[in-house]
Amino acid sequence: FTASVVAKCDGAMVKSILLENIFEPLLALGLSKDTSVHKLEWVMVLLGSVVRISGPHLLPYESEITRAIDAALEHDEARIRKLGAKLIRRSIRGLSESYIASRASSTLLKCNTP
Repeated sequence: FTASVVAKCDGAMVKSILLENIFEPLLALGLSKDTSVHKLEWVMVLLGSVVRISGPHLLPYESEITRAIDAALEHDEARIRKLGAKLIRRSIRGLSESYIASRASSTLLKCNTP
């Protein structure tokens, strides 16, 4: 569903729907020292998904994404380090590849641009 939002919306809608309401809160949780390992696992998975489909819309967040990756790669838990490596891969793919939502998902939402 999120992929169809990004595929069909302009930059302002992506910023409003995806970045401000989903990505920014996840990033804050990922960078917080108080986040439990279990919750951090889910945060890293979701961050990877958002990064993968958001591409150049995430360029303003470069330093925060880098901090999240660094924190994950230095984490005590091997599974968090593995998710940090996946976040690197998804970041590169998100910036270098096109993400095409399936036809079924692209009909779920039509963006109303101002």
